[in-house]
Amino acid sequence: GFAACAGSAYVQHAVVPGAAWWGSLVVGLPACAVLLVNNIRDADGDALAGKRTLAVRFGRPLAKRLFVGCFVGSLAAVAAIAIEIPAAAIGLLAVVFAAGPVRLVLPRSAPPGLVAALVGTLRFPLAGAWVPPHGLVVGGRRGTLSPSPIATRAATPRPGVRGRVVLS
Repeated sequence: GFAACAGSAYVQHAVVPGAAWWGSLVVGLPACAVLLVNNIRDADGDALAGKRTLAVRFGRPLAKRLFVGCFVGSLAAVAAIAIEIPAAAIGLLAVVFAAGPVRLVLPRSAPPGLVAALVGTLRFPLAGAWVPPHGLVVGGRRGTLSPSPIATRAATPRPGVRGRVVLS
């Protein structure tokens, strides 16, 4: 998510490039989708056990829309990265791995049908993790990310501090 991606970029660059913020969505939203499909699958049992998951609190229909939104948001973040690094657009090929789980989750509520959706949902981040780096290598971009306008290095860092993130 945000802390891991932005923090790793900051340690390496002393700034947080825009691609790092978007990259945190690329990896974080599919992780949320895995949790959501599991919550949707277990909603009846969770309600009986008194668990207050999103699927229990807000219902399966909203949880299913949020599930789809996780895929859409992740792919939109890949597109945002591709504006700065065009070779990253190859990551949009992961949409192939999103279609199956979405088609399984939207019409179903029974746990057996959602197990296949859970497995398919796990394939999406694997494809998303494998495809974009290869696009970056093919495109010749290695470690040349520029800072975004929303995350810039402070003009005069304090003594002993390499830099800091300033959000505007």
